[in-house]
Amino acid sequence: MFLQLNIKTPLKTSEKVEEVLYQADVLGWETQEVGEFTNYLVYPKGQAQAEELLKVLSEIPEVEVSTTWIKEENWAEMWKKNFKPLKVGKRLIIAPPWEVPREVNSSEVLVVIEPGQAFGTGHHPTTQLMLKHIEEFASSSKPDLKVLDLGCGTAILSVALLKLLPKAKVWAIDIDKDALSAGMYNAKLNDLEDKIIFSEEIPLEKFDLIMANIGFRELKKLAEKITEVANTNACAFLSGILSEDKEKLLQVYTKLGWKLKKAEDLREWGFLWISRQSK
Repeated sequence: MFLQLNIKTPLKTSEKVEEVLYQADVLGWETQEVGEFTNYLVYPKGQAQAEELLKVLSEIPEVEVSTTWIKEENWAEMWKKNFKPLKVGKRLIIAPPWEVPREVNSSEVLVVIEPGQAFGTGHHPTTQLMLKHIEEFASSSKPDLKVLDLGCGTAILSVALLKLLPKAKVWAIDIDKDALSAGMYNAKLNDLEDKIIFSEEIPLEKFDLIMANIGFRELKKLAEKITEVANTNACAFLSGILSEDKEKLLQVYTKLGWKLKKAEDLREWGFLWISRQSK
């Protein structure tokens, strides 16, 4: 039997819930936005992990949690049915390996992603915002840029970027070993295992593009480090933040010499495209 936690939270606290889920010992989770609420279906690895997660969630105001037991033979099918091929932007097709489209238009780019135990299937608004702007960036970027994917999760952003810019060099970073394993698997699924460098540590490199879909607190905490590893005239894509937090985060980066190029929202979630100011 698998334990499923059913979490309901107002949109204003969903960022806090997701920060908890990123750190939790879970098999995975699904997100459903309904009106002014976000619902999460979360699958802890065991009873002890579930109890610890429930304890942390109980400290977040207005969060409601219920539990459901699911028969093991039904769990895999329930998990898979929620991940269907999805078109993002003008060209990107995100598909799970069990439902890869037989035919893809010559102008489209296929990205195959196995969710595993990491964040990033293309269905969350923050991931869609990142993918959309990766596509836009790739259309006018130099081909051989260096890219940092900070908090890579399933490596969906790294894979998508390399599908659009095959000559780029990408470092995918995550402190979660399960995420790194998922990312490596997805790199292999897309024949990119030799083009992405996976690590738990940010390398001593200078990057032309930094992608970070990791939440307001982490983006604020890492602002100086992101600035340190950014090339002159580099760009950064920042998401995982609520729309209401965009301006606060932008102020942090503006003080470090960044300027806003573009901001966008999707269903209460925000995205910032910022660039280094030349001195």
